[in-house]
Amino acid sequence: MSQETSNLGRMALATLASSPYGVALYDRDGRLLFLNDRAKGWRLTNDPAPVDPSEGPLDGWKPVWDANGPLTPENTPSVRALAGETVVDRRIKLTESDGTIRELEVTAHPLRTQDDRIEGAAVIAEDVTDKLRIRDDSERARRLMAGVLETIGDMLLVLDNQLTVLMASHAYYKATKTVPEQVVGKHLTQIQGGLWDIADLQTRLSELVPVHGRVDGYRLQLELPKRGLRTLVLSARKIYRLGNNTKTILLTIDDVTDRERAQEQALLNAKLESIGFLAGGLAHDVNNRLQPILGYSQLGRTRVDPNTKLAEWLERIEANAEGARAVVRNVLSYARLEPCHTELVDLSVVTKQALANARDNAPEWIEISQDLATDAPPVKVNPNDMMQVLDNLLTNAIQALSQGGHITVALSRQRIDGQPDATAPTVPGVYALLSIADNGPGIPEAERDKIFDPFYTTKPVGEGTGLGLAIAHSIVHQAGGYIELDSTPGTGCRFDIWLPDSGTTNDI
Repeated sequence: MSQETSNLGRMALATLASSPYGVALYDRDGRLLFLNDRAKGWRLTNDPAPVDPSEGPLDGWKPVWDANGPLTPENTPSVRALAGETVVDRRIKLTESDGTIRELEVTAHPLRTQDDRIEGAAVIAEDVTDKLRIRDDSERARRLMAGVLETIGDMLLVLDNQLTVLMASHAYYKATKTVPEQVVGKHLTQIQGGLWDIADLQTRLSELVPVHGRVDGYRLQLELPKRGLRTLVLSARKIYRLGNNTKTILLTIDDVTDRERAQEQALLNAKLESIGFLAGGLAHDVNNRLQPILGYSQLGRTRVDPNTKLAEWLERIEANAEGARAVVRNVLSYARLEPCHTELVDLSVVTKQALANARDNAPEWIEISQDLATDAPPVKVNPNDMMQVLDNLLTNAIQALSQGGHITVALSRQRIDGQPDATAPTVPGVYALLSIADNGPGIPEAERDKIFDPFYTTKPVGEGTGLGLAIAHSIVHQAGGYIELDSTPGTGCRFDIWLPDSGTTNDI
C-alpha cells in the first residue's frame, strides 16, 4: 500500500470517527474492524458490565429489536450486507445503560472489490429518537387541533407566515359553503373567489408574524354564500407550531350579525316600551280632557239652530275632538295598557280582509297582487290587532305610490334551522312570513333606523301621527314575532313580518 493510499485511509477513518452517525465496519468474516465514537456511546441494560465495542458488532448487542421483534443473528443488518443485500433505513430499537430507549435508523451496505467480491460491510446508524418524538408530538398536536377545529363553533383559519391556509374549522366550511379541498393549501386571498382579497387585511396579517403580536376587532361586511350581507369581526394571533417552532397565524372570524341585530332589537324594544308607558299615561289624561269637550259640543248642537254659524263651529269642535280621540286610541293601543285577547289565527283570512279594504281605498293606478301559501302555520295574535298592522302597512304603501305602482303581499311557511340568513329571526323554528312590498321611492338610509319610533313620520305636518309603524312593531313584538324593513331608495321597500308557529313547538 502506498503512502498516499495510507494517508487517505487514515483521513477516511478520522472522518468516520467524528461523524454524527454511528459507523461500524466489518470484514468478510463478520469481525468488527472499526466502531466510531458515536456508536461506542450506545450501551445496553442487560449486560452485567459496560460492553467493550471491540468484543462484538453494534447490531449484535442484546437486546436489540426491530419492528418485528428481537433481531436474530442471521437477520442483523451486517450479516445481511455480507450476504450481498443492501439494507435501507431499517428501524431498530435498543435500550441504553441508563434505561433510555433509543431508536435507530440503520443502513447497511456490502463492501466490494473491483472484481465485485464482498470484502466486508459498512453499517451506518442514525439516532432518530428525538426526531421521532418531535414528529409524534407534532402529529398528536395536529390531531388535537383537527379535533378542536372539528367541534368548535367558531370560524377559524390557521395560516402560515405566507398567509397560506393550513387548516380551517368545520364551522368555517359550514358558514362559507366550502370543503377542505377548496381552502387548505391555498393563499388566503385566493379562496372563495377572492372573498378575503382585502389589501388592508392582508397587510395587517403579513406584519403580524415579524412585527405585531395580534390583530383585534378588525371589522368588515361581506356577502357570505346563501347568507347575504354579514357583519364580521376578525382577530388574529401569532402562534407556534409544535415541533419546529414555526410561526403561524390563528385567524378567528366572528359573525356578529345576528348578535348585533338582537341587541339593536332589544334596545329598540326597551326604548319603545318606555315611550309607550309615557305616551299611555299622557293619553289617559288627554282622553279625560276630551270627554267634556265632546259632551258639551254635542249638547250645544242640540240647543242651537243647525243653520247658524255657531252650529257649524260646534260641529268642527266635535269633529276635531273625535280626531284627537282617535289619536289617543292609537297611543293607548301602542302602549298596550289594557289586556289583549289573543287566539289562533289563520293569517291568510286576515290578509284577504285587509287586501279587500286596501283595494277599495287604492286609486286605480295602483295594482295590488297577492301570493298566499296554503301551508302557512297558524299564529297566536289578536285578529283585530293583526288587521290594524296590515292596514297600516298597506296604507303606507299606497301613499308611497302617489305616481302609481305595484304592491305585492305574500304569505309563506319558513323554517329557520340555526343558520339564519340576513333577514331571518335568530331563534330557530317554524314561522309564518308575511311580506308587504311596493316598488315606490323607498326609504332613505338615514331614516330607516327611526321608522319604528313613535311619533316619527316623514309626512308633512298634519298628515300623519307617526304611530302606524310603531303600533305595528309593538303588536308584532308582543306576539313573539319580528318585523323588519328591507328598502333600497329608488326601487321600493318591503316589510317582513315573522310570526312563530303556534300550532307546533318552535324548537328543532
